[in-house]
Parts: sequence; structure tokens; C-alpha cells
Amino acid sequence: MSQESDPSGRRRFLGTSLGATTALLAGWRPAPASAVGANDRIRVGIIGTGGRARGLMRQLRDLPGQEIVAVCDVYEPRVLEAAEIAGTAAVKIADYRRVLDDKDVHAVLIGAPDHWHKTMTLDALAAGKDVYVEKPVSHSIEEGAAMVAAVEGIGFVSLGVWAHHMFTVGMTSGANSFFALATMAVGIPTGIKLFNWLATLWGGKIRLRVPMLWCLGFLFQFLIAGLTGIMLAAVPFDWQVSDSYFVVAHFHYVLVGALVFAIFAAMYYWFPKATGKMLSETLGKWHFWLFVIGFHITFDTMHIPGLLGMPRRIYTYEADRGWALLNMICTVGVLFQAVAIVIFLWNVIRSLAWGKTAGNDPWDAWTLEWAVSSPPPHYNFALLPVVRSRRPLWDFKHPEDPDWKYQQ
Repeated sequence: MSQESDPSGRRRFLGTSLGATTALLAGWRPAPASAVGANDRIRVGIIGTGGRARGLMRQLRDLPGQEIVAVCDVYEPRVLEAAEIAGTAAVKIADYRRVLDDKDVHAVLIGAPDHWHKTMTLDALAAGKDVYVEKPVSHSIEEGAAMVAAVEGIGFVSLGVWAHHMFTVGMTSGANSFFALATMAVGIPTGIKLFNWLATLWGGKIRLRVPMLWCLGFLFQFLIAGLTGIMLAAVPFDWQVSDSYFVVAHFHYVLVGALVFAIFAAMYYWFPKATGKMLSETLGKWHFWLFVIGFHITFDTMHIPGLLGMPRRIYTYEADRGWALLNMICTVGVLFQAVAIVIFLWNVIRSLAWGKTAGNDPWDAWTLEWAVSSPPPHYNFALLPVVRSRRPLWDFKHPEDPDWKYQQ
């Protein structure tokens, strides 16, 4: 959380951490101290729509010493009713300046749709209010298009990287330069995807169930795989480690650390839909932690003999090379991974035979496959569903706050 004051000391930006902000509001008094007595109540203006306004009201209503002014959109009557029952003033979102113009309102919490955030924040600061802005969740079509463009960009640029492990075969300097630049360029759309995934996590409330653990492992290891890929794109460095175990370690970071982790995430997530049974969370976490520990013991260590010159595609080596201990450590990591795979296989067998019934939607998901039974019927949907946004099941569950209203 950031907290900044302007030279006059009148207004502060309290940041985007709701827990820290609510704790601050519980004991905060506006500057200058003489303006409000120590025992006065803090008047908090909530500017939000739909579920955002309700969520902010729920999280702040129990804080001592404050009075809430709720501002919500006209299409959310339940927030208006809740505000009236609580004895709180409520006006339409279009009239939010009425709250900012109230000189007795000390702090403003903004939870409005994305396209309102900047305008409301600037207006609130200009009015001399302390401002908290709820983490915005982006629904813009433009950002979705950027993600699609990044995927297509990776596919296109990847056509020109096929020789990036062939710098030592005697290509011309021009060919070396082309494939080096192409390999580095593929990192740009890949970076867009990584930042998109991280921003999605930042904008949500993370539940550390087993599928999410595998996704988080994928993100970290995919990043490391990309960084070592950029190292190998540098021709002089690649000359030194070409056909060494450094390349093997890099490749397995991509193949296992990224691809296999993503596959396990998908298996844990969609297994209930395919079978109607839940995989065990306890066994799933044992599987994840043993596998991730074994993976890093094996492939983190494997980079070192590669840097020391151990070539790939050999079945033995002389004992005085200094690689024996490192290779033993790599083997120990494989044992961890093997035990993890056995646990996963037992989890699958146990769950199919005696597992908990999954139900239609065990994850409280947003996509249409979770709208039908588990496993789904052969015809999928008895009636063709109406899709108006990228989160159609959210729209069905929350008709008072549908996603399509925020997709400008």
C-alpha cells in the first residue's frame, strides 16, 4: 500500500490494498488534526456498482467510528435497499460528485467499473479526499485482443527460431544474427502473456486449490525457461554451452516445468467434469510439492554440469571430471518426481472408485462446461445457451451484476 501526501497535506492516495486500507481507516484522522476532533466519526464515501459496492459495504460495515455513504448504479436496487435499511444515504452513480462535494466526507473508496476509475480518483483527490481504489478487474476487448495477438505473434516469430541451437554448425554470421534476433524477439509476445496472467491473478481473489498450485508453478518455471532461452540466444554464450547439459536443463524447464505442470493443472481442474468425481486435495498437494521439489533438485542442478562442460548424449564419463556428485543430486530429484507420479496415479484410482461426487460446478467457475452435469450428457446442452460476455456462467449466476455490462 502506498500513502502519499500533496504539499498542502490535504489529500492522500491510500493505495489498492483493502486489508491495509481498512486497518488504516479504523484509526485514521484526516489532516490537519485540528479540523476534526479525536472522537469524531470518519465519514467514508463508497463509489461502486453492483457486487463491488456490496463487497465494499460488507468489508467496512463493522469498522468502528465511521459512517458509510454508498453510491451505486441504478440497475443495482439491492444495494440501494441495503443502504436504506442501514440508514445510509444512497444516490446514483451518475451523481457521485454529491459525495465528493460533501465536506464532511473524509475518505472515498472507489469500486466502480474500470472506465470510471481514473475520472473518479482524480475528482476525489481534487476535492481533498483520501482515496482508496479497489483493484480493477479488466474486461476490455482491447486487452483480450492483445492476448490473442501475443499468441499469434509467438506462432509467427517461432517460424524463424528453428536454428537457435545450431550456432556451432558453421552458419554464416548473417544467419547467426537472424536466428539470435528472432529468438530474442519471441520473448516480447511471451512477456505480454506472462504479464496478462499475473495481472489476472492480481485482479482476483486467489484460492490455493491444487489446480492453482500447478498454475503458479507453471508461471514461475515458464519464466525461468524463457530467461535461460534468452541466454542461449546470445551466440557467444551458446557456443560455450551448445550440446551440453545446460541445454538439456533449459529444454526440460520448458517441457516439464511449463508444459507438464500446465497439463497437471488441467487434469486436476477438469477431472471432476470428465468423471463426476473429485480428486483428493490432500493427495494432490503431496503430488505437487514432491514433484516441484524433485523438479528443482534435478533441473536446477543440471545447469551446473552443463556450464562445467558436460556434453549431452553420453552414457558415461571419466570419474575425475567433477560431475559425479552433481549427477547424483539430479538422480535424487528424479526419485522425488517418481514418488509424486505414483501418488497421482493412486489419487486417480482412488477417486474413480471412492471419490467425492463433484456436482455440476465444484469450482464456482465462469465458463459454460460447468453449467451442465458432471460428466456432461452426450448432447451437452438441451437448449443453446446465450453468450453475451467472456464469462457467461457468471452472467447466469449474477443477473444483477452481469459481466457484459462492463465490456465496453
